Amino acid sequence: MPLVSVIVPVFNVAPFLEKCLSSILASTLTDIEVICVDDCSTDDSPRILADFASRDARLRVIRHEQNLHAGGARNTAIRVATADYLASVDGDDWVEPDMFATLLAATDGGQADIVAFGMVKRDEAGTILERRAPRRRRIEPQSGDVDIFSCLNPGFWNKLWRRRLITDNDLWFPEHIHHEDLAFTPQAVALATDIRFISATPYNYVIHPRSATAGTSARHQMDYFKVFDILAEFLEKRGELRRRLPAFLDCVDVHLHYHARNVAQSDLPEAEKRQYLRHFLMMKRGYLANYLALEDMSSHALEHAIRRRDPGFEALGAVGWPGVLRAAARRSG
Repeated sequence: MPLVSVIVPVFNVAPFLEKCLSSILASTLTDIEVICVDDCSTDDSPRILADFASRDARLRVIRHEQNLHAGGARNTAIRVATADYLASVDGDDWVEPDMFATLLAATDGGQADIVAFGMVKRDEAGTILERRAPRRRRIEPQSGDVDIFSCLNPGFWNKLWRRRLITDNDLWFPEHIHHEDLAFTPQAVALATDIRFISATPYNYVIHPRSATAGTSARHQMDYFKVFDILAEFLEKRGELRRRLPAFLDCVDVHLHYHARNVAQSDLPEAEKRQYLRHFLMMKRGYLANYLALEDMSSHALEHAIRRRDPGFEALGAVGWPGVLRAAARRSG
């Protein structure tokens, strides 16, 4: 059985894929399996994957019949992985040879559920743009004083994960949406008992125009609110929404502002920026003000409310997030 299963989601990353796979297979930890999930690529990625698979038996390729986005590709790989620990490398990034050995050693003999580490941000030419390294420490989320939204950045790729933390808790990525890491990671943190941070920076994160983080579509906007619904539902089921609501609202602010800042700093025409950000702000305000009142409405009721010139949210009983606190208090008894 391999010591680490390395997950590589692949979608139209042919210009970067050879370097990515070569860096993984050059690992000083040789007892690994590499699971590449081709999420319906239309470029030369399938040929590159087939070539590598023919030359190294540790690498296997799974091809999706329909595009499920990175979250779906990761789910597919996790379900077939056999190692106790999972690592993930996006198909347009690359890693240092000692990365997997360093991460495995940081589990302290298999005690850690998650090992978080640093990264080097580079441009396509390989120039270093930024180096980020967390402070070495250990946290225990079950102690109750850990902010599950801010103690880790949401990226799946800059961590080592105990596979059973995911499979035993039936915790999976949402599919067909952006920002899937943000939906997944806070839940994983809440379920973990031991998280380690190391200051190593063995992951090279490549910034280019086709990066998923560069998107500014309407779908990028809407998917944030789908993710927030997933997190709110998770907290409600655990009876933790009231206790964690301030941290949850901070999470909403931080991640929407992160996206807004990327848009503001992009090369979009000024008029498009203003329109995009104006709509984004309206969506945020509407979400925070009316989440509870609209949460349980049927599609028929929602359709009729939309049809009205003045939806009259006060008439619908909208109470905003302060009402969530009161409702959560009632539910918890």
